[in-house]
Amino acid sequence: MRLALARGYLTMDELREALVVLEQLERSGRPANLLSLLAGRYLRPEQVPELSEYYQRQLAAQAASPSGSSPPLAPAPAPPVPVKPPEDVLARSVELLRRPPEEDPQQVQAFLRESAKALVNQPTEEQVIVPDKIFVALAKRAGYPSQEDLLTCRRLQIERQGRGDRITLFEVVQERGILPERRIRRFQKWAAMVTRQDPAPLEDEEEVAPSEASAASGPPPSRKVLLHASAAELRLPEDVDGGIASEPGQVASPAPLAAPEPKPKKGPIRRAARAVRGSAELVVGGMARRVRARTSDDVEVASRQMVVFAGLVGVMCAILGAAFGLLLGGGTAPTEQALAATPSTD
Repeated sequence: MRLALARGYLTMDELREALVVLEQLERSGRPANLLSLLAGRYLRPEQVPELSEYYQRQLAAQAASPSGSSPPLAPAPAPPVPVKPPEDVLARSVELLRRPPEEDPQQVQAFLRESAKALVNQPTEEQVIVPDKIFVALAKRAGYPSQEDLLTCRRLQIERQGRGDRITLFEVVQERGILPERRIRRFQKWAAMVTRQDPAPLEDEEEVAPSEASAASGPPPSRKVLLHASAAELRLPEDVDGGIASEPGQVASPAPLAAPEPKPKKGPIRRAARAVRGSAELVVGGMARRVRARTSDDVEVASRQMVVFAGLVGVMCAILGAAFGLLLGGGTAPTEQALAATPSTD
C-alpha cells in the first residue's frame, strides 16, 4: 500500500473504504486479500503486477534468514485474482463509512496511520524495509548510531509495539533524527544488498578533513571504508538486543554465562576421618569439663578422672592416627598395613 499511495494509484479515502469492506468480508466468513480487493475495485490492470512484485520483495526483506540471505523468489509472481464484494457487504460498508474515522475498527485506524507515515517519510520512492537484525548488524559494522542511541530507540520501539504500533527499529531512528539523510540512504542501500544476497562488498564513505589549501574548493573529500567483503555473507545477530550489546564490528549475541563448576566432592576416606576427628573433639572436650568441675569438689576423685581422661586421650589419638594413616596411605586399610608390617612366622 505504501507504493500504491506514493505513486498515486490509490488515495487515503479509497484505502479506508477498502479496509472497511475487507473487515466486513472477514466478519461474514468470506476473507479476502487486500491487494485482490483493490485490484477488483480501485486499481488499473497494469498497476496490479507492479504492486504484487513489490509486495513479494518486501516479504523477502522481512523474512531474511540469520545468515543474511533471503528465501528464493519466483521470477514473476502471479498477479492476485480480483475480488468483487457482494452487494450486502458493500451496503454495510457504506453505512460504516458515513461515521467519523475515529469510530473505525482499531486495525483499520492503525493501518491508515502506518500508511500516512510512509508518505511523510518517503513520498516519491519505494519504501525500503530495513529489518531489525539487518539494521543492527550494519550499525555495529559502520559504528553509528551509537550504542546509547540504539538502546534508547529499542526501548521506544518496544513501548510502541506494546501499544499495537508496528514499527521497525530503523524507523524509530529516522523519526528521532539521529542520522543525517545521507546515512539513512546508505542503510537503505546496504539493507537492499543484504536482502538480495548481493556478492558485492559493503562500503561506507568516511569524510577526510580537508587541508587549508583545498578547504574553499568543493565538498569535503571522502574515502572508501570496507564494512564487509560481501553483503551476501554478512552475519546477522540471532537476537536484536544481544546484537546491540555486542562490541563494535561484532554482531553475535553475547555468550551465555557458564554454569559454575561444581565443587569436587570429598572422598569417603576424607569424610570418615573428619567424622572421627569431630567425635574425638566432643569426647575430649566433655571429659575436660568434667575434670575441671570435680577438681573444685574432690581432689581424689579428680585425680582418678585425670587418669581415665589421659587414657581416653590416648585412645582418641590412636584412632585419629589410624584415620590419617588410612588417608595418607592411599586408601590401604589399617589391618592390611599391620599385616604387611608383621614378619612371617613360616
